[in-house]
Amino acid sequence: MLHELELGAGRPRDQYRASSTDCIDDRTKEVLIFGAVPTADGISLVMNMPRGVLWTDLLALNLVRIEMKHARLVVIYPYDCMKMLAQHCAPDLYGTPMCARSAIRSVRQVTYDTTLLDFGMSTKTPLSIVVTKDIAVSGLATVPRAAGCCFVFAHGAGAGMNHPYIAAACDGLAARGVATVRYQFPYMENGSKRPDSPKLCHQTVRSAVAAAHELLPTLPLFAGGKSFGGRMTSQAQALAPLSHVRGLCFFGFPLHAPKQPTSIRAEHLSSIKIPMLFLQGTRDALAELSLIQGVVARLDAPVSLKVIDQADHSFHVPVRSGTTDTEVMHSMLDEVAAWANAVVG
Repeated sequence: MLHELELGAGRPRDQYRASSTDCIDDRTKEVLIFGAVPTADGISLVMNMPRGVLWTDLLALNLVRIEMKHARLVVIYPYDCMKMLAQHCAPDLYGTPMCARSAIRSVRQVTYDTTLLDFGMSTKTPLSIVVTKDIAVSGLATVPRAAGCCFVFAHGAGAGMNHPYIAAACDGLAARGVATVRYQFPYMENGSKRPDSPKLCHQTVRSAVAAAHELLPTLPLFAGGKSFGGRMTSQAQALAPLSHVRGLCFFGFPLHAPKQPTSIRAEHLSSIKIPMLFLQGTRDALAELSLIQGVVARLDAPVSLKVIDQADHSFHVPVRSGTTDTEVMHSMLDEVAAWANAVVG
């Protein structure tokens, strides 16, 4: 369903304030907003794109969906997006007046499709996941209103579920309609740096998957994680299929120790029959590209490999690459969402 908003040149912004004062921060309202449209679910805001900010960067702010309609225009949703922009965008963006007068003169009408706004605001629910009768770990579910599937996200060996990368990835997936359940391994829950035994890690993965299904019983499940977390998930799946899990996704599969290229750690992958997605950087010191390509080629299960040029194991790219870490993340999350949707059908 299409809605249209006429933005006649010079139209006073005051006329929009009555419907938007509850959701727009006073300071940012003056700088960014120049149109608001009431909808059944809240208010869709038409704003001038802040100079120096990529529209894709806004997806990581849990804004759900943004549609570019003009070189300097976006339609953005939901309620507290202005406040979130004020918190996350560079402070110097607000030093220059950006009331979009020039954009209003050149753009007489904005048309947007409300089907792009269906995901709605995400909810975040803390979880306590029982692993054994003596062990429970923390978890956090991030669920957009109209999620199409859920990814059970395990952290890497050296950083827990609240690491900025994991948090940003979960928010970015929510913006793409993918719910997530992230969780701690017991050693991380207890503040230890030494990973648990594989057996305990496998049980933790199974418990997290079970918790995700209990919380979101109608959603197709996917599982995996960053580095160590992805490997533990794959080992658990290889030993016995994870209940309700439709596919595995690895954010940097740790194929070998640094400077010790071997594919021994991948031998168990041949026992996995469900689809897998590998996200791997060309500069990953823990997965020589030719080796990971060979591993993928030998697997019988449906496998996809997304290679990120110039990215290391943390998906950091050097300045000379011509791209940024944020752009890399968006590209990866787009791939994850598209892959999951294809698997679900």
